[in-house]
Amino acid sequence: MPPKAAQQIAGQQSLFSFFKKDPNTPSSSQSSSRPTPSKSLATPPLSTKKQPTASSSSSGSKLKQSSSSASLPNAPSSSATKSKSATTPLGASNSTHAGASSSSRQALTPPITSEADSQAHPSSSNILPSSSSQSVPAKRAAPIADSEDEEEEEQVVTKKRAAASARPTIIDSDDSDDDVKIVDTKKSKSKAKTKSRADDDDFSASGAESEDMFDDGLDDFLDDAEDEVVQKKSKPKAAPKKAAAPSRPPPKPMGKSGSGTSSIKTQAELMKLKEKEKKAANEEVYSFLLDPKDADGIRPGEEGYDPRTLYIPKSAWAQFTPFEKQFWEVKATHYDTVLFFQKGKFYELYEEDASIGHREFDLKLTDRVKMRMVGVPESSFDFWAAKFLAQGYKVGRVDQCETALGAEMRVKDGKASGKKQEKASNGKAIVRRELKSVLTSGTIVDGSMLTDDLSNHCVAIKEYTPTSSSPPTFGICVLDASTAEFSLSYFEDDASRTQIETLIRQLKPKELIHEKANLSVSTLRLLRNCLSIDTQWTALKPGTEFLGGEETKNEVRKLFAKKKGEEEDEDEEMAESEESEEENIPESIRKMYGNEIAMSALGGMIWYLRQLNLDSDLVTTRNFNIYDPIAQGNALVLDGQTLAHIEVLQNSQGGIEGTLLQLLSRCVTPFGKRLFKIWLCAPLREVAAINDRLDAVDDLMANPNFASVFDSMTKKLPDLERMLSRIHAKSCKKQEFLKVVESFDKIASGLEKLAGISEDFSSAGIKTLLRKVPDISTLLDNVREIYDGEELLPVEGKDEGYETVRQAVEDIEASLQACLKKAKKDLDCRDVTFKDIGTKDIYQIQVPAKQKVPNNWTKMSNTKDYNRYYSPESARLVQDLKEARERKTAVVNDFQFKVYGEFDKEYSVWMGVVKLVAELDCLLSLSKSSAALGEPAVRPEIIESDVAFVEFEELRHPCVLSSTTDFIPNDVALGDEAQRMILLTGPNMAGKSTMLRMTCAAIIMAQRTDFLLLSLPLPTLRLLPNSVGCYVPASKARIAPIDAIYSRMGANDFIFANASTFKVEMDDCNKILTKSTPRSLVILDELGRGTSTYDGMAIAFAVLHRLATHVGCIGFFATHFTSLTEDFAYHPQIRLCNMQTQVSDDTRAVIFLYKLVLGSAPKSYGPHVASMAGMPEILVERAIAISKQFETTSRAREREMRANESLPLTSQADAAFLTRFAKMGLSSDMDQRQLLRTLAIIRKSVGAAKKAMPAVEA
Repeated sequence: MPPKAAQQIAGQQSLFSFFKKDPNTPSSSQSSSRPTPSKSLATPPLSTKKQPTASSSSSGSKLKQSSSSASLPNAPSSSATKSKSATTPLGASNSTHAGASSSSRQALTPPITSEADSQAHPSSSNILPSSSSQSVPAKRAAPIADSEDEEEEEQVVTKKRAAASARPTIIDSDDSDDDVKIVDTKKSKSKAKTKSRADDDDFSASGAESEDMFDDGLDDFLDDAEDEVVQKKSKPKAAPKKAAAPSRPPPKPMGKSGSGTSSIKTQAELMKLKEKEKKAANEEVYSFLLDPKDADGIRPGEEGYDPRTLYIPKSAWAQFTPFEKQFWEVKATHYDTVLFFQKGKFYELYEEDASIGHREFDLKLTDRVKMRMVGVPESSFDFWAAKFLAQGYKVGRVDQCETALGAEMRVKDGKASGKKQEKASNGKAIVRRELKSVLTSGTIVDGSMLTDDLSNHCVAIKEYTPTSSSPPTFGICVLDASTAEFSLSYFEDDASRTQIETLIRQLKPKELIHEKANLSVSTLRLLRNCLSIDTQWTALKPGTEFLGGEETKNEVRKLFAKKKGEEEDEDEEMAESEESEEENIPESIRKMYGNEIAMSALGGMIWYLRQLNLDSDLVTTRNFNIYDPIAQGNALVLDGQTLAHIEVLQNSQGGIEGTLLQLLSRCVTPFGKRLFKIWLCAPLREVAAINDRLDAVDDLMANPNFASVFDSMTKKLPDLERMLSRIHAKSCKKQEFLKVVESFDKIASGLEKLAGISEDFSSAGIKTLLRKVPDISTLLDNVREIYDGEELLPVEGKDEGYETVRQAVEDIEASLQACLKKAKKDLDCRDVTFKDIGTKDIYQIQVPAKQKVPNNWTKMSNTKDYNRYYSPESARLVQDLKEARERKTAVVNDFQFKVYGEFDKEYSVWMGVVKLVAELDCLLSLSKSSAALGEPAVRPEIIESDVAFVEFEELRHPCVLSSTTDFIPNDVALGDEAQRMILLTGPNMAGKSTMLRMTCAAIIMAQRTDFLLLSLPLPTLRLLPNSVGCYVPASKARIAPIDAIYSRMGANDFIFANASTFKVEMDDCNKILTKSTPRSLVILDELGRGTSTYDGMAIAFAVLHRLATHVGCIGFFATHFTSLTEDFAYHPQIRLCNMQTQVSDDTRAVIFLYKLVLGSAPKSYGPHVASMAGMPEILVERAIAISKQFETTSRAREREMRANESLPLTSQADAAFLTRFAKMGLSSDMDQRQLLRTLAIIRKSVGAAKKAMPAVEA
């Protein structure tokens, strides 16, 4: 041995001696046990010979190794020395290939670090080494920590790919056969061994070859079968190999300057060095992420930064692999979106998206080749997308547009046509992917991602306020993406933004789209106060993104333009007039043509939807309506404050417990629940309409069979309204489509039964609606005629393309059967069959294990009893069959979309039927609610009148009936023969606020209406605005319809508008004084308490006098200012009432009787209530003493002031009004009828004052 080589070997041996577990272990002359190197990185020699079995050491974790150093010079020939020797784990019998294969798989497969890792591990047939692959000891088979060297892992994957290219095949047998073996079909090509995984098309969580690469062994077999025969013939005879113990890797040459062990690096150290180099290279490629900029080069935080885009330099594009290029092309324009990239049966998130998934949901984060990644199964996309959306993220879905086989076929077809196709560096076709859609919290189209059946709104808003003193004008576009319903609105608002507040409180949008720098400060403050903290705000650039009115018209024309080919000939298309093109646009949009800002709001919505790939799917449904949040002139106005104060839609805690919505909504269908909420927010006030619907409710209550048939018809119905929009977008699954068809069939038969029952109804409303239902049974039969079965396959003769591909598949399958018959004959064996392994390895020829087969057959897999092969002919036929089936699948998918399109032609009819069912559901909900009120409950008497009045006897609060049985009823009378205003006093907790809310709830129930406006063109069904009444929990109810309910209750500030509690109170009060009419109901609770006592009293006096004398509305004025009861004791339109209470001065116990009685309360008994709350007794006693002192002094001062008055304060106010009126005269905007009523009230007031003060002369 040369001295230098001996020196190297000695140094190597001393290094390994250093790693020995027992320092007293004998030297190499004896049998020694060494730890195995951290990884075996070499590709094992492909040989089917059994390796010697290593003996077990006492620890069970080391390998016995021959100590004979003489084996080093006598190493195998050059071909063997090029690959490192590998070791066999203890206890692994080489005679059992299954066990060895299992150990090899465990050792050489990278760790599964996320849910996605299980995709290709270990069931993929192309990623595992052959049966002769070497293994590391069992303790090295544990999962690799994330911090281990990525280069080491990459080399392992490289070796596995090299082994895969040598055509080993995994048999995932579904037999009960034992000992499935992995068979090496031929030697690997040298270029396959050196192929780098970093340049592959895809990299999956498992580190194995992705489904993007189609490699089942057939192509290489067909290409190289002849080469293999030549190799076998020309292969020289190998020298007989001696069975030798596994040897360690040969020593690496030392550096020029080193000797001994100082210049020798361990494998881990080398890996760390390479890892650093790789990280440095990766950082250079992704340097644009270290200092991110938008597409215009603006950094975050700088003015004009666009978080939706990312700047990627040209140098980075040049270094991307094809898959990386595919990913970053999408990510560069959706940088603020979490992208779910489909990879086979998984969706994977990369880079920052992966970090978000790891940070927010603890998804396992791993590094694969250059990018951080987490993965989730394809089947759980909806679940994970909903979780990301709930956290406020946008979610993009990038789907594969073809299978791996389809990609190979596309490349093959491209070669035939001369088109150049992009490939990965490994020569395989890259799978096409497209951004299917981007979902946001307000644009969720799949109902399964939503948490309830109510609408999920996205609102685009445009404001026009030329000056700070000008009233604001708003253009609104509201979208419910789950049903593809658009609503357009345009209105001029007041300074308090009442209508926009009402709209926001009614809709509770999840997303708001607005133009940058367009919204005024006041509007922004209001929106921030009303919107939920989870609402997503999106600002668009003016002009280019938030389109103007004219640009929007052009976009609308493009979206609704008829497609080429729909016209009979080109000449007619050219001659078509512009007016006929406009007719193709929905009428609701055309009505808004004159409103520039409304069209601009629609334009902003359309542009935004285009970025989400949803514009065509949603807009082309033509489901457009006109939305009026206040519905002035048609409905009972419930503004935003009233909805909140009366707790119509939600309570003060944000839930629905105790609300009118919870009480009255007993709908059984999802679309019925959404419609009922619209009804609840806009009751009509037309007497005839209300009475008609009360008649309908009576009919439904008198005929319970109708409700029984309806419930049977709607049982287990899907959300048809949402499903129709998905069918239109062609994103519906086959099972869902079949369920929709079945549901409409069920509805058709159910409506026919309901029409028969309704013939006995006394009212004509329901009968008329049911008689006009179109014959949808015929439409359903027309759709069913074109498809067959649950797979939506074409009926024979209905699709020529399908017949062609089906015949091609059948011909190839027949050829395969002929091939099998020939194999049986050639082998003279009857026990020859075809065997499918999964969906890829199909039609393998299975023969008994002892049966000899021709040399040109390729062994693909085997079990203990059978071997499975491909013959040259069957291999070609199988490949042809796979391609034919792929074409058949594509044709079937295209036909499925044709079926959807055929069904969607009658979209307006289907939607009209859904709306009809929803309306019936709402009517039945009202009848069920009326029946559940208990006794007493009465149908309200609706009376036509110019002024409002209400009269209830034994009225109970409807929302507390289910929670208590001892609610104390009260009589309420406002207007008509009674005074129009009630000045209500009483202590805290006496029930004043309950009385106010109870009256409002009863009025809303009595005027409960249908505000359904359908703009859908139905051939035989037209639904008109209708009103729907409900019973009231009282023994008697008389109502003159009320035009609006205005309320000011509770105490809250408006921090975003820099408004204190008192300022908010005054804003609401001003709105009430401005908008209320003699037909309005006004509720004021403790007005003026937010300021000093005397200022508050003065404001309360002025407001009450204005409402009672000049406005003439009906309502309640609850207060603790007892002096007001003296000032208005003689007012003809104010009645003094209080909530009856009994108080013990000795025990300070307060007994609340909750009964409305005449007269004013002597005190508010604040200290007594404080004592009930547990305030210390000494403080309560001191408070009572101070209260008495204040009362004594203030009463004396008031009596002194009143003694000097020649007229009561109310009469002084009336005199001031008459003096001003005499000077100014009658103005043009003054209501003459109200003026006459005011003068009559003043005359009565003066007369009452004269009687009260006989000493004062007229």
